[in-house]
Order: sequence, then C-alpha cells, then structure tokens
Amino acid sequence: MLSEILKRRGLSREEFGMAMERQAYLRKIAEKRLQITEPMLRTQYEMMYDARVQVRHIQVADMREVSRAQKMLEAGRFCRSARRAARTSTPLRGRLLPPSVETG
Repeated sequence: MLSEILKRRGLSREEFGMAMERQAYLRKIAEKRLQITEPMLRTQYEMMYDARVQVRHIQVADMREVSRAQKMLEAGRFCRSARRAARTSTPLRGRLLPPSVETG
C-alpha cells in the first residue's frame, strides 16, 4: 500500500524516510514552543462542529436608506437589498459575514 502511494506521488522510499524524519524534528521543535490549552481546543471544536448561523448585514447612511432597505427586506429580497443599499467595504456575497462562535 505504501509503495502504491509513493509511486502515485513520485517519491522513493528514501525521500519518504527523509520527509518523515524532517517532520519528526519539526514536531519536536514545535512542541517546545506551542502550548495548546483546553480553552483553545474547545474554541476550535466549537468553530468546526457546533451549530452555526449565517449572518448578513446592511449598513446604510441615513434613515431614508433604512426605510428603502426595509421595504426590500419585507419583499424577501435581502441580497438585492444588501447590494443596493449597503454603504460598506464588505465584499459582496450578499453581505455574508464570516462564521463566528459565541463562547460563554
């Protein structure tokens, strides 16, 4: 099985052995410098596997624009409303914000 993988990747057993040795050395170096704590693991787990919501936003300059955006939202056209009404540098994608996790 290893021979097949090495063949597909174009590696010899010697190259594979050197790469494994290099990785072992790098891990030993990193272990001394990197401390992974329980809160760090918990936060990462929650970001990857807990329930998520999608959050989008519209930022406007005045109440007139708020009113116009609300009418479009009530009509069920959020993405169109966000593109037309938004006054922010957030990339288009319907003003989708990156995922975040609320930690207690």
